Amino acid sequence: AKYVRVLAVLESQGFIAATHGLGSRYPGGFRVGSPSFALYMATQFEDADTLERFLARVDGVKQGQWLNGVELASEYALPLPVVRAVFEFYVRKGFGLLSGESRICNYRAMA
Repeated sequence: AKYVRVLAVLESQGFIAATHGLGSRYPGGFRVGSPSFALYMATQFEDADTLERFLARVDGVKQGQWLNGVELASEYALPLPVVRAVFEFYVRKGFGLLSGESRICNYRAMA
């Protein structure tokens, strides 16, 4: 109950996407809805050197190569939503494709 209003504001602005139970004002769960918000939060709370190494790895992937986001999240000790946000950023720029399966986060470089 303590953070219901904060979560409501974040959801209304598209920063998170919440799952609501029928008749409950409390979210049953949520995911980061905005890649920009996830990246902003990462810059505030994750190690800058780790983020820089991770971004260099994604930026340096060869055309046609796949990256496994779950493995990268483990390797760099980053939350999976941060890895997915980076992949989504690259997809929006037209640099690659992101897998659509749930619980899987794979990126394929196309440019």
